[in-house]
Amino acid sequence: MVNCSCIFSAFCFVVSNALGIAVIVEDVLKNDAFESEREKALDADYIQSRWAHRYSIAPLIQTAHIFNAAAWLFFLTPILQLAWALSRGGKRKVGVHAAIAGFALAGCMSEVLTRLLMFGGWNAAHWISQSFTLEGWSDSDDKVGWKALEIVYIIMNGMLMWIDAFEWVCLFVVMILIYFSIGTEMPE
Repeated sequence: MVNCSCIFSAFCFVVSNALGIAVIVEDVLKNDAFESEREKALDADYIQSRWAHRYSIAPLIQTAHIFNAAAWLFFLTPILQLAWALSRGGKRKVGVHAAIAGFALAGCMSEVLTRLLMFGGWNAAHWISQSFTLEGWSDSDDKVGWKALEIVYIIMNGMLMWIDAFEWVCLFVVMILIYFSIGTEMPE
């Protein structure tokens, strides 16, 4: 019998990754205005144009994040069921199967919490970029507000990359432990 949760999870992972590729294409490849040197120099006028561009692709990015979180949520159920079945109802290699469940839960919860925090961070940053005065903070009119907002945005994306790396490490450990569990099963 086919587990619907597995199908939904696979579908969500595929859609999320396809949307992630579309985000990269829209953000970097189709954006003629992307200039790495101006970004590194924190050119305020360039930062303002980047925020306008980010706002235009925000629905695509947020949809990719939603599908990624849903994929992890749908993935959790069959992994927990598999760990329970491989442990034969908690009678075989309990530590290994508890570790499978723990790493699956850690990956799923970090994904869901991170996406919720990123939605909040993105919405707050967008609100700040649209509603707050980010220019004229000093006599030199260097638009330091836009620069500060850009630095915070870069830090948020860096955090997201490390948490995504942790999720993939969790997935790797889950798969290795499943391989170990199946490999050490006694033949009937």
